[in-house]
Formats: sequence, C-alpha cells, structure tokens
Amino acid sequence: MIIYRTFKRLFGLLPSAFKRRGILVIIFLLVNSFLDVLGLGAIIPVVLVLVKDGAIQSNSFLRQMHEITGNLDEEYFILMLCFMLVIVLVLKNVATTFIAYYQAKFTYELKNYFSQNLFRSFYRRGLPYFKKLNSQNVLRNINGVPSSFAVSIVLPLLSFLTESLIISFILIGLLYYDYKVVIILAVVVFPVFGLFYRFAKNKIKFFQEELYRLAPDMSRVSFEAIYGFTDVKVTGTEEKFFEKHHALQKEMIKHNIMSITYQSVPPKVIEFSMFLGVSLIITYGVFAFDDRSDLIALLGLFALAAYRVLPSINRLMLSVMTIKSYEYTMEVMERDGALVVSNPKKDEEGEVLSFQSLEFKDLSFSYENKLEPVLKNVNLKVKNGEVVGVIGESG
Repeated sequence: MIIYRTFKRLFGLLPSAFKRRGILVIIFLLVNSFLDVLGLGAIIPVVLVLVKDGAIQSNSFLRQMHEITGNLDEEYFILMLCFMLVIVLVLKNVATTFIAYYQAKFTYELKNYFSQNLFRSFYRRGLPYFKKLNSQNVLRNINGVPSSFAVSIVLPLLSFLTESLIISFILIGLLYYDYKVVIILAVVVFPVFGLFYRFAKNKIKFFQEELYRLAPDMSRVSFEAIYGFTDVKVTGTEEKFFEKHHALQKEMIKHNIMSITYQSVPPKVIEFSMFLGVSLIITYGVFAFDDRSDLIALLGLFALAAYRVLPSINRLMLSVMTIKSYEYTMEVMERDGALVVSNPKKDEEGEVLSFQSLEFKDLSFSYENKLEPVLKNVNLKVKNGEVVGVIGESG
C-alpha cells in the first residue's frame, strides 16, 4: 500500500533526532484523534435526549449522569449537558491547535534540514558537474523539492494517520451502537472510494510529474530572456522566447487544469456515497424498527458521525492522491544526497580539521571531455589563511 511504502521511505530518510520527534508526533496524532472523537461523542447525549422519548431512562450512560446530577428536571438536565459540551469543545480545540502547531513546526524544520543538505550535496560536486546541468534544475531541487516534500508528503501523511484514527474510533462507536448499519455502509460505500482511487491515482501522479519536468524549462526561458535582455534585443530573438514561453505555459496550464479537476472529484464521490448510505439506513430502519423514534435516533447519530467523517474521508482521499502525486520528491532526495552529514567541517571523531599548509606536487588537471590539460605538472604550496587564484583565458 502506498501509505505503508511512503512511511517506510520517510523513516529511512529521517535522521535520528527527527525519528525521535516523529514518534512524539504520532503520539500527538493519537491524542488529537481521541479528542476529536470525544468532542463528537459529547454531542450525542444531547441529541438522544432531544429526539428520543425516554432516552434518559433507556440509556445507561444518561441514566447514571441524571442520577449524579440529582435527578434534575429534563429541561435543566439538557442545559447541563449543553454546558458540558461547550467545556469539552473549548478544551479540545485548544489542545488540537497546539498539536497542529507542533506538527507544522516538525514538518517545516524537516524541510529546512533536507534543503540545507541538498544545498551542501550539490555544492560539493564542483564546477564540472554544474557546467553539465541546467542551473534551474538544481535550484528547483534545492528549494522547490524539499518544500513540496514537506507540504505534499509529510503533512498529507500526518493528515492520513489522523483521519484514519478518527474514522476508526467513530466506526467502533457505531459498531457498538448498531453493527448492522456499519456492515451495510462498508459493503456498499467503501467500494465506491476504492474504484475512484484506482481510476484516478496514476493520472494525478502523471500530471504532477509533468509539471515537475516543465518547471525548470519555464524558469530558464524567463531567466535567459530577462537577464540577457540586451543580447535578445540586439539579435531580435525576443519572439522566439515569447513563443517558447507561451508553449511551455500552455502545456503547464493543461496539466494544472486536469490535476485540479481530478482533485475536485473526491467530495462529489463522498457526497454520493453518503446519500446512498442514508438511503440504505432508512430502508434498514423501516423494516428493523417498530418505533420510528428509534429510526430518527439512528439517523441523528449517523448524521453526527457523517458530519465528522465526511471531511475526514475527503482529507484522507486527498492525502493519498497528493502523496501519490509527489512521490518523486523522495526519489530526488534519495538520489541527490539529502542524507549528507549536516556539518561537513568535522571529521569522524568530531574534531575540526586544521592544517598549516597544503602542498601540490606535479598536479595536472583537464576538464571532462577535453584532451588538453589546463594545468600541467603544477607545484604549489599554500599556507593556512592564504588566498590563491588561478586565472585562465576566460578569466
């Protein structure tokens, strides 16, 4: 499964310090999911008392609460339940806001770590390496890829884990209330999501990979036209740059339109599935319950669950599709050295390297694919702190 594969690759990329913090993030996710479900669960007693006659006596939890509060009149008991609901929601929102802050902090510090390591990794490769590359590709991989990785891999992965836990808790609660409803929904609704994901996953990935491929070309054309303004005007080649820019822009717009279109479909799929689920529950309730108030209570409970589950399923599907679309960011970092040691100035024992002088004897150098050496049998001694420049024909 893509989530397991992504989580495993992410864990392989993380340094030790971030792995420890990642475990703490997962614990926070569990707490966050529990608080979300607790907030939803606090509404259920109020709904049951309002829509079902005799709910206080027939429901063991409500009966115990009623006895603890001194057998208040039903009106005052409802007011007390509403007050408790407000307290629970306030505490839940404060806690979940802090957890969201910690998750964002973890994600963007991770983005900074990888960006710095990629910067060092590329810079160590020297001039011959850079002369062979489009510099816009390097800039994209140093700045753009870690950012896309943070926003489109790490955050969606955390979101997927959160929403999966929330949905699991809610389903457990529904199973406890009426397991037959959950079985009906699972058999009818879940396959709809599976079919859509199977159809859309590779298409969205293709669109994002094409945008990744085209972005450096677009930057290069713009860069050359602007910074080479004098040469472009003198040679009269501005129309060629305009045409190239227009062609690239047109292709990128096409892929963006299709990507956005596919990403807009999940809410519609979810809406259809939920209406299908409501119809099935009504059909089940008409034949299963003699008292229509039981059906109304079941529909009310399902509506509350759907109120929280619908956004969760939407975010869950979008998370999976986004992760699938941006898998290439992990490939780039694995390939281009995101795991390089962050402080290259220290040797294996942790000591800063030092020297009195460097001496070159009979040094020769030639560029790749060049037969004639530009340096031949050079002897040179450089003291620590000296600056020596080698000037060639190009300056």
